[in-house]
Parts: sequence; C-alpha cells; structure tokens
Amino acid sequence: MAEKKIRSTESKLESAAAETASQRYVLKLYVTGATARSLRAIANIKAICEQYLKGRYDLEVVDIYQRPARLRGEQIVAVPTLDAMAALLPFAALPVCPVLDARKREVYASLYRWDGAGMHRVWEYLAIAPADLARRLEEPVIVLGDAADQIHSPYARRIRPPRRGPSPASVGALGYSRLAIGDTVAPADLVPIYLRPSEAELKRRGAALR
Repeated sequence: MAEKKIRSTESKLESAAAETASQRYVLKLYVTGATARSLRAIANIKAICEQYLKGRYDLEVVDIYQRPARLRGEQIVAVPTLDAMAALLPFAALPVCPVLDARKREVYASLYRWDGAGMHRVWEYLAIAPADLARRLEEPVIVLGDAADQIHSPYARRIRPPRRGPSPASVGALGYSRLAIGDTVAPADLVPIYLRPSEAELKRRGAALR
C-alpha cells in the first residue's frame, strides 16, 4: 500500500512539473522613459526570462510617458527606494538610515527600525542637508547608501551592505505585501515623494545664512 502511495505521489509531481513547463507567461514591464535605469531593467528582465522561461513567455514593455493611458485600471504599488534600501538589513539591532545623494548639497533620507515583523519607518521622507541630517541622529544608527560618507556624526555606523542598491527581491516582497493589503496608487498620484527645493529656494536659504 505504501509503495502505491509513493508511486501515486511521484506521478502527481511529474504531472504538475509537466504542466508548469508547458505554461506560457504574459509579462508587462512598465518603465518611465528611455533612461539608463529603464534600459537596464529591460535587459535584466529579458535575461531572467531567457534563463527560466525560455520560449514560454511574452514580454511587453510599456513606457508610461508615451502611453499613460495604459495605467488606467492597473493595480500600481509604489515602493520608495529608501524603503527598499532599509529592507536590505532585516533584524538590524540598530536603527537604519538609508541616505541617497540628491545633488545640490542635499540628501534623501529616512529612519527605520525593526519591529519584529519588518522595517518600520520612523521619520518622514526627507530632502535635507547632510549636516542637518547628522544633527538629527541622537543614538547609534546604521547609515548606508551612496551618500553615507557625507553624514559626519559620532552616531553614524557605516557598513558595507550586501549590494549597492535595492535588491529586486526586497522591492518585490515590499510590493507584494502592499498589494495584499490594497495599498495601491492611482496613476495621477504616481509622483516622486522626495521633493527637493528649487535652485532659487536654495540660493535664498544660503543668502539668509550669510
């Protein structure tokens, strides 16, 4: 009897594997213009598909700048880069502060803590001068990102993260968790959350400090 059950299980597994191998996947990749990152994303997804789904996929690349109407009716989930950077360090014992170079003497940053289930954002998203960010640190904090070296604070603990930028896996996991709870974004609301002051505003601030 046990042998029959084993054979039955093996048969079901083989059938499932054969069915999966015959499935065809229809994929859509949304990009924002023909930027270097968009072209890299297209090349990466094509390479992944060729490796794991060769001959079994259809890939459509949609440039939302050229075809914005295609976003209507789609479920869009926004994953900020800072959130994805913080997700590189789950279970961190110290708070985590991703810092990205915003140019014009400012950085993008926020602060996160591990709450037992995920990285919880403590601060708002900031576009801030490095010196002002350093003054906000009041306890030892892990600082990472391409602008981490600009944060001069005795509390800054710089580490070498597992990768330079956000992990595609962490972006996917964050996106999936937000989609599961219905945290989607309407196309009209899909705008950058890091709002940097204009050049005129930065000059005005500089003049006020003299």
